[in-house]
Amino acid sequence: MDRIDTLTPVAPPVIDVVEVLMVTASHLLEQPLRILNHTHLVETVLRAAGPRVSTVALRPVWEVLPMHPDGDEHREYAARLILTAKAL
Repeated sequence: MDRIDTLTPVAPPVIDVVEVLMVTASHLLEQPLRILNHTHLVETVLRAAGPRVSTVALRPVWEVLPMHPDGDEHREYAARLILTAKAL
């Protein structure tokens, strides 16, 4: 019987920051006039990154997100995400 070593560290998935930002922007543009809040932004980023990606693995994304999304319409914040992605 093979032994599985549960203590072997597993490398976190490599995150393509630009792709996550662009997919997040496209999700936000599905409802362009909706007002964005912090919780909805986090949920949208997690959905854009996919189910196997943890919030810790998304650290590079969190570091470049434009701050203070509260009160922006989705289209306004999506435009900021696209500009950020293009600058990377």
